[in-house]
Amino acid sequence: MTEVSRTYETAMVAVLGLMVGVMAFEQTSLFFLLPFIKREMALTNSQAGLLGTVYFVAFALSSWLAGPLADRGRGRKAALIVIIAATSLFSVLSAAVHSYASLFAVRLLMGLLEGPVLPLAQSILALESPAKRRALNMGIVGSLIGNLFGGLIAPLTLIHLASSHGWRAGFLLVAAPGLVSAALAALILHQPSGQPVADEVSAPAPQNGMFNVLALTNVWQCACIGCCFAAYLSVGIAFIPLFYSTGGDLTPGEIALLMSTAGISAITYSVIVPMASNWIGRRRAMVAAYSLGIIPPLAAISCGGAIALLGPLMFFGWAISGTGSLSYGTIPSESVDPSMLSRAIGLIVALGTLGGGLLGPTIAGWSADVWGPRAPLLVMVTIGVTGALISLCLTETAPKRIQQRRSPQAPASPANPLFREVFDGRRSQAAPRHIKEM
Repeated sequence: MTEVSRTYETAMVAVLGLMVGVMAFEQTSLFFLLPFIKREMALTNSQAGLLGTVYFVAFALSSWLAGPLADRGRGRKAALIVIIAATSLFSVLSAAVHSYASLFAVRLLMGLLEGPVLPLAQSILALESPAKRRALNMGIVGSLIGNLFGGLIAPLTLIHLASSHGWRAGFLLVAAPGLVSAALAALILHQPSGQPVADEVSAPAPQNGMFNVLALTNVWQCACIGCCFAAYLSVGIAFIPLFYSTGGDLTPGEIALLMSTAGISAITYSVIVPMASNWIGRRRAMVAAYSLGIIPPLAAISCGGAIALLGPLMFFGWAISGTGSLSYGTIPSESVDPSMLSRAIGLIVALGTLGGGLLGPTIAGWSADVWGPRAPLLVMVTIGVTGALISLCLTETAPKRIQQRRSPQAPASPANPLFREVFDGRRSQAAPRHIKEM
């Protein structure tokens, strides 16, 4: 296949980024509006929590089920347009509800609608992006724009709007940009090809099956890393502020500043980590990011209320936030046959959402009840170490690193096979887009 033009590539990234941004904005809107909803509807804490749980369970289920449907045909573009348009139209239902049961049903519907968005967008990027910019493009769409819309724009606009005009007005914001992004996608996006751009080597595709992708080592390892990613962020966002508010070491304003620093760091690392992975390899970038991830919880435990020290450490150590596009998109896309691409990404997103997003906070909350407020921070340290160890086992897929390895001019690697396996990523001599079965 001929490489797409740089102009089209830029437009594709912008349109898909807007679509993912709309989804991220709508996804997080409930959490920022929940205090207002809870007060008006007189909800219990359990009822409020179930609204988030039902959304993410539905989100994970539809992420998983949408993959095989997209892989069976060439309908990724059409499916994404229909889903975003439906998300925009049905988002107004959240503003129209007047009972807990109806709000519960609407959040279930939104989870089912929005689950396929990220797997479809990332699979289109994987198929259409040049190999040298694949990770960066997927990082911009999957992490940077998602964090920008969901982590910065959403709280700034929704909380102010809910305070001034009520929480129902907040759910109406998605409709217009969502329909605009669907129209732009229909006008600009090409139908993605079945082969990725600059695919170096072809290998026989494994048998297609919903769970057969888990027989590929990089896929199930990325699913485990995805659980670590979701668990680390959900535990950190929930329990670092709680730790400081319980201990009284920081004022509410200082806590807000600290968590804003984490949000800015997430946006920064969503570009830095994918870019670095092109040069040092996906594997090393993941190991480095998860190793840095132990810094924020350890700093919270040991630095007390020294905000001048905590802020830089939080910014420097919040690197795990930049790995999502690699574990959820780039590495799977470089590890499986194109006929299995959407189902691989969808399955990893689903397992990460369920395994990390739901179990992580549950385990952290239980540990806090049993061992005290520091326990969730130690859970974060454990997650960082676990993610780094699993990342060490990944098979390298970065095209640049693979070419360097195969080049006769490449520097000689250490003679010790174990040392070479751990630090040079030479676990497999298979084709770069296909990995060993267990």
